[in-house]
Amino acid sequence: MSKRFTQIFLVTPTRRAVGLTSVSLGIVRALQRLGVEAAFAKPVDQDITDNSEFFARTLFQIPVPEPLSFRETAERIAANQTSELLEEIVTLCMTAGQNASVLVVEGLHTDSTHSFAAQLNVDIANSLKAEVVLVADASAPNAVVDLHFSISQFTNEGCKVAGVIFNKAPEDFNAEDALLLLGDTRIWGVIANNPLLRALRTLDVAQHLNAEVVFAGDIATRRVYETAIAARSVPEVIPRLRSGTLIITSGDRDDVILASALAASRGIELAGVLLTHDSEIAPQVMELAAPVLSSGLPILRTGDDSFVTALRISNIPDSIPHEDTARMNMVLDAVADHLDTRIISESFHQPESTKLSPPAFRYQLIQKARSVQKRIVLPEGEEPRTVKAAVICEEKGIARCILLGKREVIETIAASQGITLPDSLEIIDPDAISGRYVAPMVELRKAKSLTPDQAVAQLEDPVVLGTMMLAEGHVDGLVSGAVHTTANTVRPALQLIKTAPDSSIVSSVFFMLMPDQVLVYGDCAINPVPTAEQLAEIAKQSAD
Repeated sequence: MSKRFTQIFLVTPTRRAVGLTSVSLGIVRALQRLGVEAAFAKPVDQDITDNSEFFARTLFQIPVPEPLSFRETAERIAANQTSELLEEIVTLCMTAGQNASVLVVEGLHTDSTHSFAAQLNVDIANSLKAEVVLVADASAPNAVVDLHFSISQFTNEGCKVAGVIFNKAPEDFNAEDALLLLGDTRIWGVIANNPLLRALRTLDVAQHLNAEVVFAGDIATRRVYETAIAARSVPEVIPRLRSGTLIITSGDRDDVILASALAASRGIELAGVLLTHDSEIAPQVMELAAPVLSSGLPILRTGDDSFVTALRISNIPDSIPHEDTARMNMVLDAVADHLDTRIISESFHQPESTKLSPPAFRYQLIQKARSVQKRIVLPEGEEPRTVKAAVICEEKGIARCILLGKREVIETIAASQGITLPDSLEIIDPDAISGRYVAPMVELRKAKSLTPDQAVAQLEDPVVLGTMMLAEGHVDGLVSGAVHTTANTVRPALQLIKTAPDSSIVSSVFFMLMPDQVLVYGDCAINPVPTAEQLAEIAKQSAD
């Protein structure tokens, strides 16, 4: 074992379906954000849908040993071979924890059909000298009662309970009341219930229904936030035509098909159209709507009727498929965001030196950004991805964003993507402010004999206007490039702001997040053939 190995946490549930895998791996992500080298192990693979070790290997790039099968585990306990079994589990976990500071071990689900699982969790905790972290479903009416029972079960066997985590917490969940009822047991986190994190890909729906894929489109990336059975007239269906909606209809509902195509033409990313009764879209309708329907909107077909289809979709398991690493990443980030890293840190001794992993780099970078709250102007304010990025920055508190563009246009773009613009998001009409920058721009470019009329014309370019806002100190930074080239983004800065006093050239820098480390890449876009002196300056700028 590595000398840096200091702590083992066994994460166990108070009942089934508490989100044990998500929380266990979310703890690993939270530890990595702290710069702690965390390892993961799942000693017993309890269910055929268990995928903890797969996602641990894939997302964290850490070695995770293969778990024992649940059937083999049950047979060995029945054969009175528990001691040998525990020895094998300890070996498995210690192997996983090599060269790590903290090992997170995922325990077993407990229920009446496998009564030995609860005792095996206790035995594993004692065998590993692990501290226990209990996970409860905060939406369950007896969540605190379940916790009290589980805490007693472990403490009566000599185990230490390091803390509890409430998962799937509804909006009215009162953490302070729970803390009072739990006494000395610390709450590691309260994870809010977020239905969007359970959103399936349209591909998952197709595979579960064994549906025919009429047109794939963006089937692997679009997600189903809700389903809508088009049983009523189009005016009643239109309010349901939102991003992430899966429209269930028969192919002869030409009105619904055309309404869906019209919604897609406005940029609304429906999850897809699911045709029932083995029906087909009329050739005339398909020809008319083809340019839109073939632009990314998935179209599926099934032989079932609408009611049976909707029922089958509602029964799709919550487990995340191996291919959907994007969703698992979102889930793990959500869990890590709601964990109290201060309390977690107090439960173990961090090593003297830490390795900054990519999750830790991202987390600490965002924390630094939040602490300074820079004002960033986005000249491409009417570009859909830019609008979405600005909303994310505002919601996460990363920066105060300023979108340059017409408010009505930006609001329409946001609505088409199912995005709500935060009240704090600043939108500025370029026409309303460009006039104030004419004189300063003429002064900055007087060496080039720039006239006021020329300045007015150049300020019609939003990148030039945003650069002037930066030059005058009205914003702290500018982000462009969604529709503008690097040259068009950098040129105004070279003309109006120029290089720093100790720099002769402008260079670029970006961070490459590799599986287990972060690398700094200097100047991959500005200077194609730098001299030796320029290379040295680029290196210094990159380091700074």
